[in-house]
Formats: sequence, C-alpha cells, structure tokens
Amino acid sequence: MATKPKMGRPPRDPDGATSRLHAIRLTDDEKINYEWAAKRAKMTVSAWIRDRLNKAVTLENKRARDAKKRAAPPSDVPGVAVYLPAAKR
Repeated sequence: MATKPKMGRPPRDPDGATSRLHAIRLTDDEKINYEWAAKRAKMTVSAWIRDRLNKAVTLENKRARDAKKRAAPPSDVPGVAVYLPAAKR
C-alpha cells in the first residue's frame, strides 16, 4: 500500500534559516522607502534590510581594519616617535 504524501509546508533547511528576530522602529517614511527599495531589488523587505546591513558592516569592518593597519606602532625606544605618511583621501 502506498503512503500518502505529507500535507503542509516542508521543513526549512536548518543551515539556511535565520535564528534571531530583532525588531526595529521605523518612521512611516523609512518603512515606505525600504519597501520601495526592496521591490526595485526584487527582494523581500527583510532580505533587503539584511543585505544592506551586511554590506554596511562589512565596509565598516574593512575601514576599521585599514585604520588599524595605518596606525603607528608603539616605539620600543623611549623618546623616538614613529611617523607614517598621511593617508590618501
């Protein structure tokens, strides 16, 4: 005897699912702008916000790492300063 297929939604992939919910407050204008931007990108609002936040944090982390690399290392000899060329802007 054949078994019936299960009804309902199939289970989600545990590796691809988000695990936390973080509610944020938005003004009406922000909400509308995010919805429009998500629609233009053919994404859900949640996916668009997550994408933009991930891009922003990646850029912010890269800038912080670059700034740390440009910082002058402490001198081992008292009274001797280490000078680095000015960063290009």
